[in-house]
Amino acid sequence: MVSKNTLLYNEVIKGRYPGYEKADPLDLNVERIIEKLIAQEGNLTWVGDENLPYDYSCDLSDAKTCTISKNRNQYNGVITSTETKPGALRVVVANTILERVDYFFIPPSAIRELEKPPGGKKMAMKRCIRFYWSKNKGTYGIIDQYRCSSFEDMCHKSLKPYHLQKTATTLANTTQAVDSKGLNNENTSVQNVPNMV
Repeated sequence: MVSKNTLLYNEVIKGRYPGYEKADPLDLNVERIIEKLIAQEGNLTWVGDENLPYDYSCDLSDAKTCTISKNRNQYNGVITSTETKPGALRVVVANTILERVDYFFIPPSAIRELEKPPGGKKMAMKRCIRFYWSKNKGTYGIIDQYRCSSFEDMCHKSLKPYHLQKTATTLANTTQAVDSKGLNNENTSVQNVPNMV
């Protein structure tokens, strides 16, 4: 079975990122490169190096990658660390079973509905989105309705202005809620929220 890095390199990076045509996928920070490719294709402002709860300052969306894994007779996927995400998720799923990549754009309202605690006392404040992939149907359970037709389609998806205003409010509330729990909210200041109107 092909590795996540190799699959993402072959299907997403190779041919789109100049200078990496003959790179070893295992030597690359594949997630970071994909974040930049999403910004390039979707004309988004990438701020991934600034340790913010989003990767793109223009719409507060965040890029995520995950893998389908087999657990007994089920095929599972997990989108991790969703609890502080104020905007949409641009999700790249490496389906190593089929050796293909699928793409999703999950709006912030759906994130709050889909996310659950991962379990364990130490992870009480964490959230993730668990989903199942059906080998027979080729569907992705609770996230299938947010599936995009291609990488380009996912990159060009956007929220309408009134959704962006709601997203800015969500970020402010999330920052306040995390702060009230006595957790470190470094670099999550609402001062970084762009003007949404």
